[in-house]
Amino acid sequence: MRILLVSDSHLAPTAAPCNANWRAAKAFARRAAADLTIHLGDITFDGVDATDQHDWARVASADWPTPLRFLPGNH
Repeated sequence: MRILLVSDSHLAPTAAPCNANWRAAKAFARRAAADLTIHLGDITFDGVDATDQHDWARVASADWPTPLRFLPGNH
């Protein structure tokens, strides 16, 4: 089984560089032909104060090329 680990995506509607990094990670996951991706935390930029960022992260991850599991960090 091939497992990818990602972390610190810091996704948010206003975090353009972070969102671009997420798209690059998604492209890599597609090329790597992984079986599973685990996100190790800091999913949102500031999901504590801006809870809509969780929805943004969910939408940004909807078409991830592998099954994707999140282990929330301090955000």
